[in-house]
Amino acid sequence: MEFNNKNLVVRDGLAATSFGKAVEWRAAQILQNDPTLKHTGMSRGPNGQCIQSPDFVGAGGTYKITTQAWLPGHLALSYGHTTTHINHPGLPTNTVFPR
Repeated sequence: MEFNNKNLVVRDGLAATSFGKAVEWRAAQILQNDPTLKHTGMSRGPNGQCIQSPDFVGAGGTYKITTQAWLPGHLALSYGHTTTHINHPGLPTNTVFPR
């Protein structure tokens, strides 16, 4: 997995999303040797567009890493109420990311 931190460095409109993706990818790295969980990565629709999906499957369910602010949106998705949501605090306001 490779991560581009450009959005975090410049703190643009995608910074919070990029940080959340980094948290998800780090969790995937930590859990990569767990045979009970599979990281779903970025799911794509039939036209190649990104689609919302759980981040991990296995170990008796589906799991989504998110923030409290985004939780209502995830719950509104078709899989929302059958997925375990794991909250992280979100993008720290006082962190400076290296260029």
